[in-house]
Amino acid sequence: FARNYVKNQLRQKPQGKHLLFYKMRRFDLSPEILEEAIDGSGEIEEKELAQEAADRWFLKNQKVPKEKIYERLGRHLMSRGFPWEAVKQVLEEFTKIPKC
Repeated sequence: FARNYVKNQLRQKPQGKHLLFYKMRRFDLSPEILEEAIDGSGEIEEKELAQEAADRWFLKNQKVPKEKIYERLGRHLMSRGFPWEAVKQVLEEFTKIPKC
């Protein structure tokens, strides 16, 4: 059940391990089962998922002023359960790309 839940959640929208763990706690499963389901799914490459979430966010928020993109996108990715290291890498790559 736990592995299928993780796969289904990732199909719907990209999210980090922290958010998946938090969502799955409501099913009263042991933490070991939750960790195994999340790590065992093999689909969670947090950097790639964070990049996908950033791309989706930017498509919906193109009118955000350039000086606010770093802050708002970072907050959005952190709220999706991505670790700071993945968020920082995505933000660094995202802000390097010139926006026209």
